[in-house]
Amino acid sequence: MSVLATKSIRLSVICSMLCLFFSSTEIASAQRSTVVAKKEVKQAGLRPMAIPRGSRMMSNAEVTVKGRYLFYNNCSFDDLSDYDAIAPDKEPLFDGATATKINYSSYLLGINGIVVDFESLNGEVDVDDFEFKVGNEDDSDSWSLAPAPVSIETDFGAGVEGSDRVTIIWPDSSIKLTWLQIRVLGNTTTKLAADDVFYFGNAVGETMNSDVDARVDADDVSAVRSNLSGFFNVDIENQYDVDRDGRVNATDVSIARNHLSGFFPLKLIQPSSSERPGIGFNRGVNFGNMLEAPNEGAWGLSVEERFFDLVVESGMDHIRLPISWTHHTSQTAPYAIDETFFSRVDWCVDQAVSRGLKIIVNVHHYDELNANPVTETPRAIAMWEQIATRYSGQPKSVYFEVLNEPHAAFNTNPALWGDYLAVALAKIRETNATRKVLVGGVSYNSIGGLLNLDPPDDPYLVGTFHFYEPFAFTHQGAEWVDPSPPVGTLWINDRVSFGSRWQSWSWNTTFTPTIGSLGIEYTEGWAGARFHATTPVADTDTLKFTIDAAMSLRVSLRDSDDVEVFVEDFQTTSGTNEYSFEFSSSLPISDITIQNLTPDAQPQFQLSNATLNGNDVTVPLLASEEDAIANAFLQAQIWSITHGVPIHLGEFGAYNPADIDSRVRWTTAVRDWSETLEIPFTYWEFGAGFGIYDPNGNAWRTPLIQSLVPEFTP
Repeated sequence: MSVLATKSIRLSVICSMLCLFFSSTEIASAQRSTVVAKKEVKQAGLRPMAIPRGSRMMSNAEVTVKGRYLFYNNCSFDDLSDYDAIAPDKEPLFDGATATKINYSSYLLGINGIVVDFESLNGEVDVDDFEFKVGNEDDSDSWSLAPAPVSIETDFGAGVEGSDRVTIIWPDSSIKLTWLQIRVLGNTTTKLAADDVFYFGNAVGETMNSDVDARVDADDVSAVRSNLSGFFNVDIENQYDVDRDGRVNATDVSIARNHLSGFFPLKLIQPSSSERPGIGFNRGVNFGNMLEAPNEGAWGLSVEERFFDLVVESGMDHIRLPISWTHHTSQTAPYAIDETFFSRVDWCVDQAVSRGLKIIVNVHHYDELNANPVTETPRAIAMWEQIATRYSGQPKSVYFEVLNEPHAAFNTNPALWGDYLAVALAKIRETNATRKVLVGGVSYNSIGGLLNLDPPDDPYLVGTFHFYEPFAFTHQGAEWVDPSPPVGTLWINDRVSFGSRWQSWSWNTTFTPTIGSLGIEYTEGWAGARFHATTPVADTDTLKFTIDAAMSLRVSLRDSDDVEVFVEDFQTTSGTNEYSFEFSSSLPISDITIQNLTPDAQPQFQLSNATLNGNDVTVPLLASEEDAIANAFLQAQIWSITHGVPIHLGEFGAYNPADIDSRVRWTTAVRDWSETLEIPFTYWEFGAGFGIYDPNGNAWRTPLIQSLVPEFTP
């Protein structure tokens, strides 16, 4: 089976899982929930709405919209090229401005063509990279969806000054006597830092004879009749040539007469639209072990100017700058941050901004706050007041992150994290009303912590999470972990282990992931393989699994109150057979245990096809190692959809004692699923134990950097 086919199956499973959480109506209204299927269509090359004319390697240049044009498709001026039919006298309308005659046309066929020029577009765009709405009121959020385009063409280098031109075409007369909103989405395809929104209007027969309205009336009919061109051709700007055939004649008079506005003229709107959730960056890297150390250089690395150039060279677009502010802040009020250290951070911010890189300024390794949130809050808020004030004049390419990996007391009482987050965000908003601010959940920014986070109501908030699963693989040999996971654990995409929704709470049991099944060995009598749900599973009544050996076993289930709701002793037979158990529980299931029912150790057997099932629910207990990544990221995406907050993968990486081939496979899979689900990421980290660059040897670690930026050749 091809890689694409395998991924298609996985995507269909993920989409099915998504449906377990949302109704079809909710999915239709939640645009991010459709991105999985959309992305797969793109990868398969099935673009009925896109007609690519060329190709381009990824560029490091930041993409901007350089031109927005109206053109008259299917008129006499576009015989040779659509570009010859661009209306030179028309300009786009933007939010907050009042419409004038330069923003709308009188063309008989309505708005049937738009051209957008991108400066250094990073690849082809298609219908999924735009939103189109129609309406005639100031509040464009209340407008209806526009008819779908019939084609979207990408023409690299064909725009003004060599920019990349995208041509969008609608059916003739499908958008008439109204305004069209074009929203170019800021996403991983367009590489725009934010959505680009503009408008064009149409009032058939309007001769632009008034500055105060766009009404088509008898004066317009008379104006057309008075400006007949006879045997002479007119140019495309002629406002009396309503059908744009190059002549003003009786046909144009008739068109104007048949399109009198009456009580429903095109309004000279002053549009406004809500900002669509987004982040503004895509691929990036953490400058770890630098300013997060108690003193810069103490952990073997200092920030160097060349590091910023190397990030630009790689094609990444942002840096996360972990900073341990607490080591440079006074312990007594007013809790001043050391000016020399502050200036060092200033320099880092300026280095990033001057190169067009986004940069995340965070608070890292704040042990005092994690240990004693209540008593430490005044000092922490004083830090944020100084940081926020200091960088309030920086462009929107500078982001804030409230706190890296809240844990300790925040884990014990997550409400403390919610309380602190509200106070810190309020302080930031005093001087930075619209700056993007990243926030994560407790338990070290885990996905589980994110799922339990009820974010503040803030349109400029970004959710963030970290991913280091399986921990035994990513942190093998890590000196700071006690006990340190042993070196030698491999990561293989299709090998089966616990699903992302489950943790092992087993005892006296060892597990051997294999292709297609999980090997289980009971090392002592009465041992148990216990699957603990990170989020209890509701609405199920049947447990099924397959075992390949004859054994005496007990299966038991516990609910979310830790009450045993089902237990059955049973005997398996030799060969590979399926076993099914029906149960009844009013509460969601939190634990499933398959226990050795003998006093002796038992040889390894294979468990496969293990699922909890209900009428509309199938929840797997096992997953391939790659599927575990996809399923985990899906949970984060569901949180994003539920709360209307975009999400960011802030850290992921595998420590260098691990097998390099496994590290590359794992990193590639994380990057691939992150981008498939359109989750921007920041790899951990640049030049230390997880690093993609060797600062001593002045060389990229090629397999790792290419697992993050496949098109980059060091």
